Amino acid sequence: MALPVLDAMEQRILGSLLEKQVTVPASYPMTITALRTACNQASSRDPVVDYDQADLERCLRELERRELVRLIWPSGSRTVKYAEAIDRVLDLDAAERALLTVLLLRGAQAPGELRTRTDRLHSFADREQVSAVLRALAEGEQPLVRELELRPREQDRRWIHLLGAPSTDEHPAPTPAAQTAAAPTPAVAPTPAAAPTPAVAPTPAAATSPASVATAPTAGAPVSAPTATVAAAPNTLAPSPAADVIAHRALISSQGEVTLDLYRPVIADDGGYRCHFRIGAAGSDSIDGSAHGVDGIDALVLALAEARDLLRKLGIGVSFPGHADPVLPEPIVDR
Repeated sequence: MALPVLDAMEQRILGSLLEKQVTVPASYPMTITALRTACNQASSRDPVVDYDQADLERCLRELERRELVRLIWPSGSRTVKYAEAIDRVLDLDAAERALLTVLLLRGAQAPGELRTRTDRLHSFADREQVSAVLRALAEGEQPLVRELELRPREQDRRWIHLLGAPSTDEHPAPTPAAQTAAAPTPAVAPTPAAAPTPAVAPTPAAATSPASVATAPTAGAPVSAPTATVAAAPNTLAPSPAADVIAHRALISSQGEVTLDLYRPVIADDGGYRCHFRIGAAGSDSIDGSAHGVDGIDALVLALAEARDLLRKLGIGVSFPGHADPVLPEPIVDR
C-alpha cells in the first residue's frame, strides 16, 4: 500500500492523536474540542497554529474517508470521538511510532532533539539508539524518514518524515556516490587589478551633530559588525495571582542558582487546563511561561517540558537533583 500524503493540518491531527494516545490514555479517543486544543497548543508544536473547529471537522471527515482516522461513539454518549488509524497503513513498533509522532508535530529535528522530545512517548537509551531507529525507518521497503543536508553552524544532520511534501528549504543529504561523482570546480584566474581612480579634492565638511560624529565610520577604516545582545522575551501569560505554587525546585546550573516554580493547573477559557511556570535566575528578571493541556496532568507535564526547552534555548544547562521531575503533591487539580 502506498504511503499517505498528508497536508499540514492532516499531519498535525494525526500527530496529536498519536501523542495523546500515549500521554493521556484516559482522555483517548478524543472529542473535537480536546483535539482542537491538542493541535493548537503552544508547547511541543512547530509551527504553532490556530485551527478552527469547522476546518478540523472537514479534515477529519477526509481522514476518515481515507481510513486514517476512526470515528467512535461511546456507549450512552451522543458525542463522537476520534482515534488514529495509522496502523492500517504502517506497521510500527513503539520506538518508531514515537519518532514519527514528534516529526509530525515539530518538523525537521536532529537525533539528540528527538531523544529529548520523545521521552514521554518512548524511552531511548541514548542518541545512537535514536539514530539506529531512524536509519531503519529510512532503509525500509517504504522509507518513512529522510536525512537532510548539514546546514551552516549545525553539528548534527536533521531528519524529516515522508508522509507529506517537504518544505522548499529542506534538501536530502548527498549520498557517498553523489559526492564522489561531483567534479571539482576549476580554479578561476584572478582578474587584473583596476587602474587607480584619480584622487578627488575633498569637499568642505558639513556640520554634524555630536551623535553623527560618534557613529560615522572613518573613511578607509575597517567597520566592525555591531554586537547583538539577545534577551529572552518574558512570556505574557504570567501566573495568576490566585494560582499557588505546587512545586519549587532549585536547579543545578553551570551559571549559578536557577529556580523553577510550577503553579497549580487552572481551567482555561478555551477549554482544557493551563499550567504556569516561572524561571528565576540570580541577577536577572524572572521569566514566566505556560502550557495548555487537555487535563491538569497533561498541562503540568507539558509546562515542565516547556520550561526545560526554554532553559536550553537560553543556553542554561541544568539538572534536576534527586528526581527526574519535581515531586508533586496530590491531587494536582480536581478532575
